[in-house]
Amino acid sequence: MRRLLLPGILVAVLGAAIWATPDSWCAPLSKRYPFQGGLTMEIAAVGVSGLRLDTVRFRVPAPRGDRLLPTGGPLTAEVAVSNTADQSHMVGLAIALYDDEGNLLGVASGGNRIWPVRPDRQQTFILVFDGVNAEAHKATAFDISLEAKP
Repeated sequence: MRRLLLPGILVAVLGAAIWATPDSWCAPLSKRYPFQGGLTMEIAAVGVSGLRLDTVRFRVPAPRGDRLLPTGGPLTAEVAVSNTADQSHMVGLAIALYDDEGNLLGVASGGNRIWPVRPDRQQTFILVFDGVNAEAHKATAFDISLEAKP
């Protein structure tokens, strides 16, 4: 029985090694930063794939007391991404907001759907914190993840 399993395991391991080449596997750039509403934050962090997270700007509607005003629209993040690689990349983004105690206050995700970001070009993405966002204006930190999609 052992002799039959060993060739199968070897084939699976070799197949995975061939499939996971540097061109097809790109680790996401994922970091935590202090939250600053209304200001453009210069990030300039480059990931393995050559995608660079240039800037992040949060648009926070005015709160009324302890809650956001519903007429002010949802909180949004404007994220500028540049492609410093030789090939075009589809982009995936995710942002999570946290308060001082580490409570999750809001999450947004997005990316491009049709056209990739070409080499030496920049694209801006608008991520909307809809759904759970009532206390998003209390954020003190955010995690952001940027990855190249296949």
